[in-house]
Parts: sequence; C-alpha cells; structure tokens
Amino acid sequence: MHGAVGEEQWREHRLARPDVALAWFEAGPLRVPEERHEAARTVVFLHGGPGMDHRYLVPAAAPFTDAFRCVLYDQRGDGASVLERVTVETVDVARYVEDLEALRTELGLERLTLVGHSWGASLALHYATLLPARVERLVLVGGGPMDEEMRAVYRANVTRPMSAAEREEYAALREKSRVALEAGDAEAYRALRRRHDRLHAKCWFYSPDAAAKHTEELLGLIEDHWTVAQRARHILSGDAWREGIWERVGRVDAPTLVMYGYQDYEPITQAYRLVALMPNAQPCLINESSHWVWLDQPAAFEAAVRAFLAG
Repeated sequence: MHGAVGEEQWREHRLARPDVALAWFEAGPLRVPEERHEAARTVVFLHGGPGMDHRYLVPAAAPFTDAFRCVLYDQRGDGASVLERVTVETVDVARYVEDLEALRTELGLERLTLVGHSWGASLALHYATLLPARVERLVLVGGGPMDEEMRAVYRANVTRPMSAAEREEYAALREKSRVALEAGDAEAYRALRRRHDRLHAKCWFYSPDAAAKHTEELLGLIEDHWTVAQRARHILSGDAWREGIWERVGRVDAPTLVMYGYQDYEPITQAYRLVALMPNAQPCLINESSHWVWLDQPAAFEAAVRAFLAG
C-alpha cells in the first residue's frame, strides 16, 4: 500500500510533546524554489481514526512528492506516537490541535497546507477554525459527521451494503461492544470489534477490485481495539469540541477543497454545507468512489488535488 514511494524513502523524525514523542515523516524536496512561498510547497497529511496511522495515507501522498515536500505524522496515541498515559487530558482534542501547531513550528512554516482524511479532515477543519491565520490551503477528504443528523445518515449508509442478517448482527455487535467496554472486558471487546470492523468494511470501497486489493491490509492496520477504545470515547464520542464549529467555519478564508466520493458512507451533503459557509471553499465529488478515494479512483484524486495545490 505504499505506492510509488517506498517506505525507505520517507525520512523519519521525532517531535517531543507533553506525554508523547510524535513520529513524523517526510518525502520529496527538502528545499523549495525561492520564488515560491514555502507553505505552498509543503503539504501535511492528517490520517483518520483514531486507531490508524500515517501508513495508510502513503499512497495518497506519494504521487505529490515529485513537486511537494509531503509530511505525514502519527497523531498522539496512534502508530509510533505512543502515549505515556491515556487520560481525558492527554487525548483531549485541544492536545491534537496543539500537536499540529507544534509541527508547524517544527517545519518552520508560517502557514500550513493540510490534506485531511476522515477524522483527519475534521481535525484539519477544527484547527483552521481556531487558527485561521495559520492555514494556507485545506483539502478535506471524506470528513466525518459533525452533528447528530449527520451521524444518522452515516449509520444508514454504513449498513446499506449489508444483508438483513448482517445488519442485525452489526447492531448486536455494537451493543455487546458497549457492554464489554463498560465492563472493562478487554478480550471480549477485541473479539467483538474485529467482527464489527469486517462488517463495516463492506462499505469502504465502490470498486470490487479495490476492495479485494486493499481491505485486508487496511483491517490489519487498525490498532489494538481496546487501546483505541480508551481514546475514542474521549475524542470522537464527545461533542465538546464540535460545539460552535459550524459557526466558526466562516472564519476560514483559506482556499478549501471539500472532497467526497459520491458513494462515501460519510454524508456528502456536508460538502455543500461547508461550501455555503466558507468564503473560499469548493466541492469536489468523485463518482464511483467511496471513503478511500485515492484507492477507488487514484487518477481522479491525484488530478483534483494536484490542480488545487497548484493554485
């Protein structure tokens, strides 16, 4: 899944942060032409999750390393960025924003160009609404639900490819997982979530070929479910960080590309909501594609993002 750029070509670094040493990786030109603003030549990719890491985004970033310094990093608690302690404080979304701001400083950039996927798109948008002056450009790919209405659409889309029996099993697995989590039964929770993820994966791709090629590898990249659960219930399950985000998006005047696959299970109506509220946002909907756009439609993804990054 590492695409045109092999793993050995990504230069690895560490950034010391409270409770964690962030692992970050770069590929592409180290120096940029003097006549171009450096922020426009460095692109930071934000992975989804929680519970995945930078590795699955390598194929999305790899095509751009010919012209851009591409940076990926494992968010706190994911991949090689191992948290010393998992508490409400260490996985608060504010810490994620502070980590990204620290990475901007580490990279020596006045502003960031961000490409975020799924939860990473939500994080990029959140960062931009809090620090709009620190954002050069935004690409938001398959951003997750922002409110309860969108979560209802998400749940309906996830179960659409399932049979009636699978939908019943999926609902039961969700409830049993909740009970196991509350009871502190780590082994039961792990087993339940593995089956849950395999059912969930039925909606990941539009292309059967892409599904056959990538599903198992992506499932293999999902981290230990129990550890992820301890973080997820503080991050994505809480609504505190979402409060006011729709009121704040109007502050973001950086050029923004809001991309979804037309067949994404994440609600693509959010593209139009964001475009209506953000002064310089444009939608980009790619047909015959679900959540992993660069794997379903790699040529269309690269063309759209490259044109946007070129300004």
